[in-house]
Amino acid sequence: MIKTPLIRYSLAIICIWVLNLQDTIASNFRSRQACQTSFSTDTIATSSTNPLLDLAEGESFSVLVNTSNCFTNFNRLVLITKENGTLVSRYYMNPSMSPQPFMARAPSTINNGELISTHIMNEANIDFFKNFLSSLSRAKDVGCSTTETYYLKSRAYNLQKLDGSCQWSGFGLLIKELFNQ
Repeated sequence: MIKTPLIRYSLAIICIWVLNLQDTIASNFRSRQACQTSFSTDTIATSSTNPLLDLAEGESFSVLVNTSNCFTNFNRLVLITKENGTLVSRYYMNPSMSPQPFMARAPSTINNGELISTHIMNEANIDFFKNFLSSLSRAKDVGCSTTETYYLKSRAYNLQKLDGSCQWSGFGLLIKELFNQ
């Protein structure tokens, strides 16, 4: 328990500063989005197809997640690319928040962040990804101090969704399924 008012006040100021920084980063990211579509979370929930199966050779589907709370703010990225008819997923830490890295057709660029793991996806992974998207469509912001903001992008999709439930941890489940981490 924090006993001195000065320490409590300092922590409150830091928390407010971090939340304002998060809002600024998210606002800058949203203002730079170029690909506007009519795709929504309702489309994901009712779709019977998996968007990964719509990828053309060399195209990518990215799942960028910004996790933030009062004391930390970090980004993670899963980039799924169709290479030689196979879906290859790559997991990156600390990617750039600009739209360029995960909209690129190349499997990786220097701005994607630190490559942690690579995995060739199988049918079970592809089915899991469809279920992940369906669960993401039901995520809600119920006031938890830890939030995950999801930015999903491909040639055909452009979606942003906030999970502030402190219950789902969808990105962690995706990483565990695809990369066993």
